[in-house]
Amino acid sequence: MADDARTRTAGPSRPLLVLGFGLVALAGVMLLLSLALAGTESATLRSLGRPLRAPLALLVLLGVLLALVGHALRPRGQDQEPQGAGATTWLVGDSTDFVRSALAPDTGLASAHRGLRPPEPAWSSRVFRDIEWERFEAVCVRLFALAGLRAQDTGAAAGPIELWQSSGGPDRPVALLLCRHPAGLVGIDEVRAFRHQVAASGLRRGILATGGSFTPDAQRFASEQGIDALDGAGLLQRIGLRTPPQQSELLQLAYQGEYWRPTCVRCGLKMVESASGRGREPLWTCADAPRCRFTLPVHARD
Repeated sequence: MADDARTRTAGPSRPLLVLGFGLVALAGVMLLLSLALAGTESATLRSLGRPLRAPLALLVLLGVLLALVGHALRPRGQDQEPQGAGATTWLVGDSTDFVRSALAPDTGLASAHRGLRPPEPAWSSRVFRDIEWERFEAVCVRLFALAGLRAQDTGAAAGPIELWQSSGGPDRPVALLLCRHPAGLVGIDEVRAFRHQVAASGLRRGILATGGSFTPDAQRFASEQGIDALDGAGLLQRIGLRTPPQQSELLQLAYQGEYWRPTCVRCGLKMVESASGRGREPLWTCADAPRCRFTLPVHARD
């Protein structure tokens, strides 16, 4: 379900990098020591310095190879240092603390990086703009659970979710729920595709929820086809009908963890943000790139 997001760890890259740089540093120390011994007047000390120079080339070569392997094993999201003007800068943060999130200067991404300001103290449309798709889905699932409908994942990330009566209902799902993150308007093509999914599941009721809004033709089509088109205003109205403790629970669920960083729908990993100075639009890219090439656009949020 939506609460099972996983974060990527450094893996074996850090030990390899430390060992590689350590061997190079050791070679440097041995070189300095051998040069110091070679400059002494004692023949015995000079003879001790010569063997120290023998393994230097091997140590440096081995250290460089280990460092290169360690660097290659690092997820792309860990490369944080700018590479010069016009190069790609990776914006990452291992902490959920919004204060510690970092931005490269002059990238124009400050309004899009949701970790830069504290969460909203109460429910409003801004909450939907603050959170990523998986947090939005978690809120929708919990909201329907409070209304007596438990969710059962169909197995597809960011896909439809079956809603079942919590108790006393039929032994089958009663509706199909699809949560769409509020990144603009939901058009008629999305509603039509969801209608086909509802029909293929054999259910009569479908609920398409978004924190944004629907285009007029999408709203009309949904009404004609028996699809409940639940926009941001409708969601806020339903949330407002819950008790204050339940509203607080839903708000905490929305702002859980790195709520502002999207989750890759293919890998379940938190994504990393890239910005380019060459005229390309900034993107969210999977932390497992290039093995996973899933991307999302970075939407500016006020």
